[in-house]
Amino acid sequence: TSRIVIAHEVAHMWFGDLVTPRWWDHIPLKESTVSWFMAVGVDALYDDFNFKDEYFVLYEMMRGMDKDSSVNSREMTAGASTNNEIMGLFDRITYNKGGSIFRMIHWVAGEEAFRSAIHNYLSENAFATATLPELNKYINDSSSDDIDMVEFIDRYTRQKNYPLVHVSLLNGTHVLVKQERFLHDYQDAVNDSPYNYTWHVPFTYTTDAERNDQVVILKDKENVVKLNKPARWIKANNDFRMYYVTNYDLVNWSKLYHQLMNNHLVFTTTDRIQLLSDLLNLVPAEQIDIIFPLQFLNYIKKEREFGPWKVASDHWTNLLRNHMTAAEKDCAKIYMRDLVDDMLMEVVQMNTSFNKPIKDRLLQFLIVDIAMKADHPLANQFIDKLINQTRYGEEDFGMVFLQKLRRAATDKNYWSDLFESALSLKDSDPDSMIATYTILAHTDNSTALKSLLRESLIAPPEVMQNVLPRVVDQNPLLVWNFFKHNYDQYYQAYGESQFIFAYILQTVTERLDSVELIDEVTQFFKSHSSGTGEPGLTAGLEQIRANIRWKQNQRYKCRSFFFNFARKHARKQTAKKSAGQHS
Repeated sequence: TSRIVIAHEVAHMWFGDLVTPRWWDHIPLKESTVSWFMAVGVDALYDDFNFKDEYFVLYEMMRGMDKDSSVNSREMTAGASTNNEIMGLFDRITYNKGGSIFRMIHWVAGEEAFRSAIHNYLSENAFATATLPELNKYINDSSSDDIDMVEFIDRYTRQKNYPLVHVSLLNGTHVLVKQERFLHDYQDAVNDSPYNYTWHVPFTYTTDAERNDQVVILKDKENVVKLNKPARWIKANNDFRMYYVTNYDLVNWSKLYHQLMNNHLVFTTTDRIQLLSDLLNLVPAEQIDIIFPLQFLNYIKKEREFGPWKVASDHWTNLLRNHMTAAEKDCAKIYMRDLVDDMLMEVVQMNTSFNKPIKDRLLQFLIVDIAMKADHPLANQFIDKLINQTRYGEEDFGMVFLQKLRRAATDKNYWSDLFESALSLKDSDPDSMIATYTILAHTDNSTALKSLLRESLIAPPEVMQNVLPRVVDQNPLLVWNFFKHNYDQYYQAYGESQFIFAYILQTVTERLDSVELIDEVTQFFKSHSSGTGEPGLTAGLEQIRANIRWKQNQRYKCRSFFFNFARKHARKQTAKKSAGQHS
């Protein structure tokens, strides 16, 4: 994190300081560019993580795409005149989507053309102001005459959302590529785009016969691309460098799954991240049934890289915390334990040195965290073993943190003692408070959670912002009721801060999941001002509708899948035990 923050601020010496946006609607010149160049810079300095692809996709691009899949997203070039409108531009669209668009431009224009364009832009506008169209022209002038880069960029910056690209092998030698607007919820979608929500789609691909990184720009809603070599399967958008989601017919998806099971290293790590991300993104958009992704994730047993496990972990976390009964969660955890079991056995044998590569440390922490969430007995044993090694406990706070999370969830006396000690941290640095309050939120005791919410209300804003979603993870309804009863205090403290109040309104509503509750939220804000938090409330209501749809369309399929898996797993364990007794 420190590497990224430092690189981000250093990059502002050129983008923002040397050349300054002429007005706020050109803020991508300052923040979107830096979101990409910070990754380029860190990648050049360190070789222990692929920052330009793996890191960027996981922590920048996927976050931007999540925000940008809503009808309530906005254009990157949205104007601003009031203070609240200006502050609203400092969001995931500017930072995450914007950085992703510049990453895509980099690869479409090519290394030499992109470098030349940036050099000319900075040199000719030094100590002056500039506009986004001016930068776009520099990129166009430096690029191939075959691509109109101005129109290409405009279609991604002057309309919200992004393409869903359907890819189908026609006869092994040609590919049908179709595009449409991608949204998680099409219910309130209107065509308010100057480009009719069509994009110029940069197409690259990998097949069982070749990898082709030569970019072809597809401008029509339907295009046919001729492959260089006949193929049995295809995967589009190499290294997830282009800003779109890809879907395939089930035959091709199945072939991709079998290829992963046979030899997943045919694909780069970033390609494997993309396959999981695309597939899981298609479920809430109702483009694919949830059962297939759950089956597809069986390949993860072969995975030994952090990125794909991170995507899978985020998916499982959402499943466990969203709209499932205790019995359903128990069966889901059996599924998770089965998938993580082999990897956990390897992780416990890994070198525990703090000096090991960052990806190894991230992977070790993530696998143990997944195993803990799945109630895997080996995870707890492993943490206890490491904590007893004083050297390790002092050097790597991650495992110590996981142990404290477990104790807070299971030991009431430990929780009470930690809460009392937290009260003495009010005058300490916010980071210490955030760490302690995060641990305290790891309990399902309603009385304890209410006490924590009360304390977070009088804590520094950054502490409250970190505590609130973690308590929501434990009990969304409790948080909503607490917010209603303490609304005046929240509004007095944060109602004039668009960043914080929008965040609060979205956080306290987005995990609710019934028609009765969406009606209750709507009625509540008819008599209570949402103030500067209106964007957050809009996003929260949209997510509640998505939660309701998930319960209606996917929950019973998930329950059936997990119950069947648990029964089969039990039979296997019984047979295994019986075979051991006979031997």
